Amino acid sequence: MKDTKLLETLSNDYSLLLESGELVDVQIQAGEDSDPKNFYKAHSIVLWSRSIYFRSALSEVLENNANIPISIKISQINHKLFGILLKYIYDGTIDLENIEFQDILYLMLGANELKLLNLVDYLQEYLSRNKNILKDHFFFINRICKEKFKKLASLCDIILIQETFAILNSPEILSISQEELLHFYANLPTTCNSFSEIILWEKLIDWAIEQLKKEKTSHLEIENNSLLRNSPPDTIITSPFDNSKLTDEDQFILKKLIEPFISFINFKIISKNEFLQKVRPWKNILNDNFYIQLLEYHTFNNIQQQIPQHSQLNIPSSHPHNSFKEPPKIDYYQEPLSSSQLLTQLAQLSELQQLPQLPQLPAINSSHKSFVPKSITSNFSSPPEIEELDNNSTIINADHFKQINKWINKVYGRKQDAYYDFNILVRGSVNGFTPEVFHEYCDNKGATISLLKVKGENKVVGGYNPKSWITPEEDKHKYTVTKLSFIFSIDLDNNENSIFSKVEIYQFAVLNKGDIGPSFGRFNDLVVCGKNFRHCRCKKAAYETQIREDNKFGIEELEVYSVIKSII
Repeated sequence: MKDTKLLETLSNDYSLLLESGELVDVQIQAGEDSDPKNFYKAHSIVLWSRSIYFRSALSEVLENNANIPISIKISQINHKLFGILLKYIYDGTIDLENIEFQDILYLMLGANELKLLNLVDYLQEYLSRNKNILKDHFFFINRICKEKFKKLASLCDIILIQETFAILNSPEILSISQEELLHFYANLPTTCNSFSEIILWEKLIDWAIEQLKKEKTSHLEIENNSLLRNSPPDTIITSPFDNSKLTDEDQFILKKLIEPFISFINFKIISKNEFLQKVRPWKNILNDNFYIQLLEYHTFNNIQQQIPQHSQLNIPSSHPHNSFKEPPKIDYYQEPLSSSQLLTQLAQLSELQQLPQLPQLPAINSSHKSFVPKSITSNFSSPPEIEELDNNSTIINADHFKQINKWINKVYGRKQDAYYDFNILVRGSVNGFTPEVFHEYCDNKGATISLLKVKGENKVVGGYNPKSWITPEEDKHKYTVTKLSFIFSIDLDNNENSIFSKVEIYQFAVLNKGDIGPSFGRFNDLVVCGKNFRHCRCKKAAYETQIREDNKFGIEELEVYSVIKSII
């Protein structure tokens, strides 16, 4: 039986050795502190024996320079936290009682950097026992852990399922980025019953308002610094929030902020009262056609029984391929009405249910001459006006869209089929076959389906991106990490020969680059490039299945559609 008192004595002796500074031969600059007085002093033999990182660093230094003391710079670890890690290297102890949880996470990152694997495991175990911390700071912890610390990342996945409502109600959710919130919405558990869809809507609005507040505050600070002396400062939005005071600019910004999230909220199961009280007041930041569709559903679904059977009510649908969509069984759908006629009918029908009178829907003006915060609008640029595109595809038919609809449900693991609206964003033969055109019309539009008609063949290839396309800065490329993307090929002569290929290597799911078109995988699986997109390629890498026998091909048509979950 081992006597731990002897180990304690050994630990104390090494701790005293560190504190004494005797016989040291290494000085370490940690963090941004460049004052030599604050450099840590250590013994190379201890560092060598305790850390793979230092073993490698010391070997490299000794090969090139035998000077004593040896100097090592570690800028990626905070100066104070490095001192805690250095003490652990010497005496094998660490006291976490008086350390904030954020610093514990950064300690874990530092320990991982220094290859102190036993300490990494210990810190993960310590945090996993404190589930309240994980729940209250879910986004911060998940952001740090998802790539490097699998044990905590798995625990975060469990907490997401068990504590979804608590996470949605944490103050932290208001401060996260759009990309992070979109990832959260896209990966919400489909089996979770701890929250209602209206909560998703309310939290989205709260988050968007918070982003708008930050921009307005930032704008005012700029003006107070005399950078915009000639313009009167905007009114700062303060709580309680009054959406009647929103300017056209505010509405435009909010609309662009929430747009990518709409497909992840099932408006169909929101109650009529919730719709009237919590969605309707925000009609000005919703797409006009989508809002009319909401009105149709939440009005007609509650008054069908009171409408004469041969009433001439008719609902225009924004869905471009309704031939494959199973419509609700309502007898009074006949010829389409205009938007103004529809709203008139809705206003009359509202009296039957004592609904509030429905006003005309003002369109949101997307061209503002006054100040719009660049940090938001730079990511949400509106394309210039073009001739209106026909939503009916020139590449595939309704049956093919039905197949794509099934594939989308498949990657989301839905037991009951959802239906999607496919709205045209760009068509190569009309708008042009260039990367600039693609990114101008398709960036920051949320989920999309891209269709490519192969030149000289009766075949189509394409891909589903569940997130927004983006244009990285300069000439860089950036991957969208997701487990929900897929690529496919469609044989127009025989739909049974179609191929579905789901992403396998999530970190290379979707490829974003300013000088290419819609592309998937690590420059391999489906890449659209070259002048007029003549030089496209398909080669299995990050996806399950090769979708073409011939790796290289050209295209004769390109279509990209936004994908929004239908409320009907």
